[in-house]
Amino acid sequence: MLRLKERLQRAAAKRKLGQELQFPKEVKISPIDVDILQDAEKAIIKLVQNQTFKEGLLSLGSSKEVKKSSSLAKLEPTPIEGILCVGG
Repeated sequence: MLRLKERLQRAAAKRKLGQELQFPKEVKISPIDVDILQDAEKAIIKLVQNQTFKEGLLSLGSSKEVKKSSSLAKLEPTPIEGILCVGG
């Protein structure tokens, strides 16, 4: 999944530069930079959290506190770089 995300990001960057996209018949798997993998991982986590905890994220953004009725309330979430982090 992360490799696919990274390939799509590379293709999007080439497209922005106006370069023609080429899709080889044989796919050569090259090493992926750690920073690229971490960025892809964060993007996937943000996407899943936004889909799953949309209401909790909205209340955290506006009041810095999750509603007591939320399933997140007991976990005391803290947003760090746009990702919900819970616990110690």
